[in-house]
Amino acid sequence: MRTAAGRTWDQQPFARARIPRNYHSTALLMPDGRVFTGGGNKTSSPGGEDVPRLELEIYEPWYACRPRPRILHVPKSVRPGNTLQVDVRGTEPITWLALVRCGSATHAFNSDQRYLGLIAESTGPGRYAAKIPVQAVAVPGYYLLFACTQNHVPSKGVFVRVDRG
Repeated sequence: MRTAAGRTWDQQPFARARIPRNYHSTALLMPDGRVFTGGGNKTSSPGGEDVPRLELEIYEPWYACRPRPRILHVPKSVRPGNTLQVDVRGTEPITWLALVRCGSATHAFNSDQRYLGLIAESTGPGRYAAKIPVQAVAVPGYYLLFACTQNHVPSKGVFVRVDRG
């Protein structure tokens, strides 16, 4: 499936969760790209001390064992409408930067979910720039910044704060 930005969704099967998660569960993206999942109710049953799921799982995506780009320098904060400058090292050029808003999940719902794909322009060896969208899109708060290669391999995330415009 091709997105409006010209990228394609991976249609390959991924590993399934060992434990079903539901109402009182959470899933959070960690800076290294893995996903932490926990909570939920057994068989979707309400209440009772034997109902909550206390087990945790960590999903490790396919790129976790690949050579990954490394973000070396990024400002601690940036304002909407400004240009973000990033120094990255790796074996492949960077084709886009991604800002992923830090999660705040409750009751299996993340009301702060936000992904901002930014076009990365090379401004020199290992240096990239991308314009931060307006405040209506890049709402203030903390984000994980990832540098992504043309083969969809992301760096580990670095925390960046988007300030008010």
